[in-house]
Amino acid sequence: MKIEVEIAVELSQDLPVRKDTSYERADIEAAISNAYLGAELVWSGISEGGSISFPAFMADRLGNLGYVRGPALPLAVLQPGSSTSLKLWLNGQIAFDAAGQHPTKDPLTWLWDYANNHSRPSTALRAGSIITTGSLCGAIEVAGPGDVSVQLGNDDDMHFALS
Repeated sequence: MKIEVEIAVELSQDLPVRKDTSYERADIEAAISNAYLGAELVWSGISEGGSISFPAFMADRLGNLGYVRGPALPLAVLQPGSSTSLKLWLNGQIAFDAAGQHPTKDPLTWLWDYANNHSRPSTALRAGSIITTGSLCGAIEVAGPGDVSVQLGNDDDMHFALS
């Protein structure tokens, strides 16, 4: 199993499929009411990990184990290029200690792309939905059960146990 520390967003309004126009990034930002610190619990059935084709990678990730939503974050964490210190402890041992940054440098990239996907279900992005944005630290290997602590910046932290 692995842990990916992420930012999740909550939609305050529906984002229906648009037929004649596309969503701009500002439209996506305006539809977000809250941002949260979170941790996705993932596993892989493919030994090549992220080096496989994107469709195979996505199909592999559909079997993730769960998500832990942590504290609310200021919406400023969604700005392109944002990075802040990120620490992850597994059973009291540092497993990650570096700047946390989205792989595309913009946490809203994938949500924005999905919102503009004309083949998605029209009701997929509803008000109240919580959507993850992608890992800030890659996937950190977890050897077994234990305590997990995450700190983003100086003020935002969360703790949970894996059993």
